[in-house]
Amino acid sequence: MYIEEFNECARILGKKHVPEVIRELMRKDWIKANELASYIGITTATAVTYLRSLSKVGLLDKRRAKGLTGEVWEYRLERDEYHLKLDLK
Repeated sequence: MYIEEFNECARILGKKHVPEVIRELMRKDWIKANELASYIGITTATAVTYLRSLSKVGLLDKRRAKGLTGEVWEYRLERDEYHLKLDLK
């Protein structure tokens, strides 16, 4: 991981509710943003932001699913263990 990717990942992981988001993701197989929001007491828009950010840096898998008003994304942790390694070369 290069410094820019490391910084982005650290920035996302340092956000206020991300530890709660990750704990909830550890308990579920697949989860929608509205479900996550309900479980941890944040808005759906905030949950979407966190889930998209975590997915963008490669921590989550995502797939399309049926929602109440059409298709939505579901997310899950990509794996059970993560290591951040910074390549300074």
